[in-house]
Amino acid sequence: MILNNICEMVSNELKVNLRERTRKQRNVFARAIYYRLAREFTPYSLNKIANELDYDHATAIHGIRMFDSFKMQPKLYVHELAAYENISKILQTVKIEKNETHLEKILRERTELIIDRQKHIEKYQALKEKYNRMLKYYSRFEKNALEKYGI
Repeated sequence: MILNNICEMVSNELKVNLRERTRKQRNVFARAIYYRLAREFTPYSLNKIANELDYDHATAIHGIRMFDSFKMQPKLYVHELAAYENISKILQTVKIEKNETHLEKILRERTELIIDRQKHIEKYQALKEKYNRMLKYYSRFEKNALEKYGI
């Protein structure tokens, strides 16, 4: 399971046992990184993510918020942020099927429609330009024909 793999990757990167129930700072920070990575790269609920380490969803929420504070003070958490970046790069190469929420699906479809609309507008502008050039050419041709045949 991907959650187990993420857990092992964080454990190996930071040299801690995430499953150990302790409040040592190293372990707490490592769990925060695990929660953030699992939330970002998997479709699982916070409850399922936290259950992997025998905690509850509130602990996962707290860990994710704690990780956000790491980003606010990067000089204090250089080692933790480096570990996050290393694991994140690896997980980005792995294709994980993430279920979209309804809102994410609507936003994605809206973006696709806007892009599609813009393509059609550009195509219409190109055809309109071509039509105007042809109209100008044929009107000149028609004018020459009228003069030539005296019509």
